[in-house]
Amino acid sequence: MPLALWLRGLASKGPILCGVLVGLYLATHSRHGAATSPEAPWKALADNIPEAPPRGRVQAEEAPSISRTPQREARAFREDAREPQASVILKSPSETPELEATSAPSLGEQEPQECFDTNWALAGFDLQHSKESSALACQKQCQCTEHCTAFTYWQNGDCHAQTDKAPRMRALEAVTGPAFCPGAPAGALLPERAPDLPKMQTAPDRYEGPKVYVYELPERFRNGGKDSACFTVDCVFGGPPMVVQGVEIWASNQFHMPRMLYYRFMNSPRRTKDINEADVFFVPAYSFKPSEETPCADGGDLFNTLFQLNPSLQDPAWGTEKASRHLFADARGWETCNYMWQLAMPFRMFHRVNIELNGLEETGPEGWTDGKPFIWYQFPYPAVYHGHADATPAKLRSRGFARYLWSFTGTGRGIAGHLRSVITEQCNRCTRCGRETNLPEVNGAVTTEEGDSYRRIAEVKLQSTFCLEPPGDTVTRKSLVDSIVLGCIPVVFEHQELDMYEPFLSAEQFAAVALFVPEAEVVGGDAKVSIWAIGTYGGKTTRSINKKMRQLQKLYPEYSELLEALHPRFTQQERWDQVKRIFPKPTPIVDILSRLSEEDVRNKQEALALVAHRLVIGMDDSSEDAVRILLDNIVSNDAEAVAVERKSDLRPP
Repeated sequence: MPLALWLRGLASKGPILCGVLVGLYLATHSRHGAATSPEAPWKALADNIPEAPPRGRVQAEEAPSISRTPQREARAFREDAREPQASVILKSPSETPELEATSAPSLGEQEPQECFDTNWALAGFDLQHSKESSALACQKQCQCTEHCTAFTYWQNGDCHAQTDKAPRMRALEAVTGPAFCPGAPAGALLPERAPDLPKMQTAPDRYEGPKVYVYELPERFRNGGKDSACFTVDCVFGGPPMVVQGVEIWASNQFHMPRMLYYRFMNSPRRTKDINEADVFFVPAYSFKPSEETPCADGGDLFNTLFQLNPSLQDPAWGTEKASRHLFADARGWETCNYMWQLAMPFRMFHRVNIELNGLEETGPEGWTDGKPFIWYQFPYPAVYHGHADATPAKLRSRGFARYLWSFTGTGRGIAGHLRSVITEQCNRCTRCGRETNLPEVNGAVTTEEGDSYRRIAEVKLQSTFCLEPPGDTVTRKSLVDSIVLGCIPVVFEHQELDMYEPFLSAEQFAAVALFVPEAEVVGGDAKVSIWAIGTYGGKTTRSINKKMRQLQKLYPEYSELLEALHPRFTQQERWDQVKRIFPKPTPIVDILSRLSEEDVRNKQEALALVAHRLVIGMDDSSEDAVRILLDNIVSNDAEAVAVERKSDLRPP
């Protein structure tokens, strides 16, 4: 019908109605043709149509309240649908013939249509506009938008995330509904910002731990002699600290763990200079980044120096008894210094720690350690918090949903680059996702700018319910430890991570605090995945492999089929084929996180409060932390260390 005749016919129905429809037509028409703000049609309506009574709904400018459950929102939304509304029937015109030929927008497959109202729209009060494939996708976008309580989806793909201040109108080619249907979790109703954490008065406990002897090695054994100038708290731990929401945040470099151990032992009241009364012996040799400037210590030079400082090491009886009480610390999970792999006695029995056991391997920690003659632990990356256990942020944070449903602090680099790009794309579209991409995780020195990025990272994590931790260059990252310590539920994507922090966190404790989401579930089976997504289990025997698999299946029963498919009895191609069959299509991150109820979230937060301090590297001995746990394990491992050494077939050449 020509526009002039259409408008002439409406003129008799009143000037206000005619003006409203003219405004809507022109604004919507321009949206399909000329460049126009997506809010234009709603503005035309809002300027001319009185808004319907709110019927007890919370206004948009109010802070969302946890008492507004999705069930109540949906009920109020449906009651409003029965209220008298403006007698206007809107039709979103389109210049696309195939869209005009369709009588109703696509609702998508298996959508909760009883929760939606077809041929209704909300007018105005847009929070966000996007293009979506279906009404359900539009609802998900609303769930991902702060303060969105309802949405309108048009046949041409326009999705409007709105507030419940918007009046309802009859509208052809439109679907509207609440952000959450009855029975959905209450995760959309978030506080604007979490309050600062309370200040805690802490005091040292009465722990009497092992006495530690530190070998007085020359400076050349630490970063090629270039580490001597760094022995203050600020230099070692990345200070001066910043205060973020009441928490002292340190710009701790991820490769400085050995330096922190050295500082801690040198300043510990448990340090002894009498080698005969020591329980643990620390060898302060390390390189943050093996290179020409900061080379690893020469193994022969190191071993000869240790023999000179402690001739008893060459005594077979003393060496066998005390060798396993010695500790090597390496800064990296790859590019490890050669002396860490020494197989000659007594060095083959020294305990080892570094920040990753997996490195670039497709298997878990067992692939690194099984069959070796020594006990080697994956020590936690240095977190941004180094205080007392009782004041750990995870312990003090309020429970329940935070301002951001989820967050991602990272870039698109690394072996799992496609997974990271998918996460970044979804986070960028979601106002309920916090993000920080300027990271100091790649290189060594911490500059002023990088120090400030630690502050922003901490701010995001302290205000997030879930923190996504995809792999990068290696299977895990410093950010995972930061999330745990700051009380943000970590989301991990590879099965190799699920037991990597024993003895600091058992596999059961890790399952209690973290959410495991297989990489292929997020990107889909046909997409490019990392080597870890189809990696198998490490282990020297079939029995140990099966034991590991059954343990993970018990802890993650929803992924039992996937964990079975990754067994090493299958070839890599067979594992890949099964993964594609299990996860043929990608699942949006918001859908995955929505599976957890508020009770589930609170349970994980309570678990974090109980164990997060076990991954902290404290600046002193005042409370339980990762350093204390390490020392306790070293002195209790005498029998196990002897058994591990005897079982190993690896001998020096």
